Amino acid sequence: MNENDAERFLRMLAFLSYSFEVPAPAWVDLTPDNPILTLLAPIDQSDDVFDAYVQWLESIPPDAAMHHLRRDYAQLFVLPDAPASVYLHRLMDDVPPEETLQNWVRFLHQVQRAPDAQWHEGPDHLTLVFELLASLFMEGDERWVPLAESFVLPWLPSFSTTLKENASTPFYKGVGVMAGEVNHALDSTLSAHHSDSVER
Repeated sequence: MNENDAERFLRMLAFLSYSFEVPAPAWVDLTPDNPILTLLAPIDQSDDVFDAYVQWLESIPPDAAMHHLRRDYAQLFVLPDAPASVYLHRLMDDVPPEETLQNWVRFLHQVQRAPDAQWHEGPDHLTLVFELLASLFMEGDERWVPLAESFVLPWLPSFSTTLKENASTPFYKGVGVMAGEVNHALDSTLSAHHSDSVER
């Protein structure tokens, strides 16, 4: 992965990491300070997602946009019949939730990372998963490979499809699109990584 591709990949991970937090009022501001637009703007693959979100924000009042975002977040991730989740242990279909959580906590200990004391969500929240993946990748720590292979790729393709098919707002449909882009980037990067390892 060249330098530009690596930077783009890290920006996509930063966007995904942020997008799984509970929607905040700043997300619906049509200003340069909007963190969602700031994260999306430099990503080449996000042009359609960026444009769809801006057009949607321009079409309704901020209070209404905030209401729709929070309702979509709840119906996608929180309600009992939600089709997805923001917690890793609820996404690994072939592994019992308790085992997934134990494996993830064990991995956190191995890489000597722990959630910040101010963090009030679980240790396997997707915000932390994507933050750690980005951090290990950026640092050149080879442990980003087992993280991606064991804890992200098993569920990311179906997760992307689920959001695109079930989201009611352009934002969360866009999150599904960007999850698909990250999945593609991970597949390509891992293939190149393993080829380089074999050659060495």
